[in-house]
Parts: sequence; C-alpha cells; structure tokens
Amino acid sequence: MWKVFLYTQVLLLMVLTSLVTAASPLEVISLDNGSCWLKEEKKHYAIASFGNAQTSFFGEREKRKILQLLQETDAYWNFHCSSSGARIVVNTEKFCAWVTVAQSKISVISYGRKEYLGAHNARPCYGIRPGSLLLKFTGTFLEIQEWLEQIPGLEKYVYQVKPLAPELFQLVLNKNLRFQEPEVLNELKFMFIKEARVKYLELDFFLHPVGEFYLLFN
Repeated sequence: MWKVFLYTQVLLLMVLTSLVTAASPLEVISLDNGSCWLKEEKKHYAIASFGNAQTSFFGEREKRKILQLLQETDAYWNFHCSSSGARIVVNTEKFCAWVTVAQSKISVISYGRKEYLGAHNARPCYGIRPGSLLLKFTGTFLEIQEWLEQIPGLEKYVYQVKPLAPELFQLVLNKNLRFQEPEVLNELKFMFIKEARVKYLELDFFLHPVGEFYLLFN
C-alpha cells in the first residue's frame, strides 16, 4: 500500500515540476493556500490537487463530455479547490453540478436545481438537492406525522417525512415535483402559515467543502 502511495506522490511531483518549468509566459495559479495548482495552457487547464494527490487536464474534450452527461448545451465553469480535492462547478441556466475529473474519468458529485444568482450567472453555484425540503418543527416525529396527515391536499406534494435531527425534518417530495422545489416551497409555506410549531421551511442545499473558486475560460 505504501508503495502505491509513494508512486502517486512521485508522479504528482513530476507533473507539478513540469507545470512550473514549462516554457510558457503564463504563471501557475495557487488556490486555497496551495491545496491546488492550476495552469492555463492554450487549449486546456493543467490541474494538480494535493488534497487527494491527483493530477488532471480540463479542456474542450472534458467540457463536451460533462455537457453530454448532464444533457446540457452550455455552461459557466468554475474550478473549486479545497483540502479534500479539486472540483469543477458547472453552472447552467437552471441547474448546478459539482464534478470531479480524474485523468479521463468524470464523476458527478451533486446535481440539482440552481439557486437564484441574479443576472451574473457566472458566479459559483452550490445547488439544491432534488425532491427535498427542510422543515424546522417544534415537536416529535410522531407529532409532525399526525399534523401533516391533517393537512388537506398535502399528498400532492409530500411523499414522506424523515427525521434528521431533534426538531429538524426532511420533506421528501413526490417524484413528479423534482426540480420544482422553489415553487413547491411557496405552496407549502402558504399551507403551513397558521401552524405556530413551524419555525422555518427552506430549500435543501448541498453541502460542499469550504475552499476557493476560480472562474475558468473567462
């Protein structure tokens, strides 16, 4: 096992050295206190991530693969670096995806509806978990179940309720309402408005590592 780790570290060091010494006027960009190095070439970015000891390239070929995978045609692209590794943040007109690119393998970490970002769509997005809302309710799991069963028409929206923490619950929406979470949120707020035990109802945002963003292809 230690031989594999040592080999990976040596390989990473070789790539980093090539980034620094390459005959190019462009400088290496250090992000998140040196957790990642990013170098822009003519047709792609060379990426080195210390957090997970990986190197990769990101260019037009990778962009096409991701857009095809997400069934989208265009996007804004942000690079996110943290101590846990490098991510590509794909910001389309309506959706947000966090993706890893390790050599030739592309993996989608999270994919959901995009939070409202205003006119400046190039800003990094975090994404909303599909088919889920978070409800803060003063009461037990049994009490919230009994209360929800008394609300006429709620079955059109909510398929299941799950306890997450004391007085914090997840409302699982019906499958036909996936990616309609903001609209459902407004409907349910109106239905819950007279219940004093409801402290808040909000969208379920993905939790991603704290780190540093860098806009690609700007």
